[in-house]
Amino acid sequence: RAMLACHPAEPPDPLSVKTGAIIIVATAFGAIPQLHKLASSGSSAGVSAATSGLTLTFTWFNLLATLTVKAPSLRSCADSVLRCLPSLVDALQQAETALILLAILLLVVSLPPNDGATPRRGTA
Repeated sequence: RAMLACHPAEPPDPLSVKTGAIIIVATAFGAIPQLHKLASSGSSAGVSAATSGLTLTFTWFNLLATLTVKAPSLRSCADSVLRCLPSLVDALQQAETALILLAILLLVVSLPPNDGATPRRGTA
């Protein structure tokens, strides 16, 4: 029987890497309004801590799946991080998203009414 062999993928073309870099920057800029609104208002009213937590969990699992799938190609270029970097643009964007979602979740659970210090209606 013939065995299937996994060969490292060809490195992405420069346009794809540039597009990925633009998406990474846009991802950071996209989170600024929500982070600013939460921090400046001093309230997380209307933002569900559960939804923020589930979204963060989903994003981390997505990142882990990406890294698992890319593991063979990462091993093939492990001698040079810079050589692997173009193949990791999507994983970098996912990691950035996970960190942003973590910051949002930390803000949400540290501000009322999600901070646990504010009494909820019907529980007093």
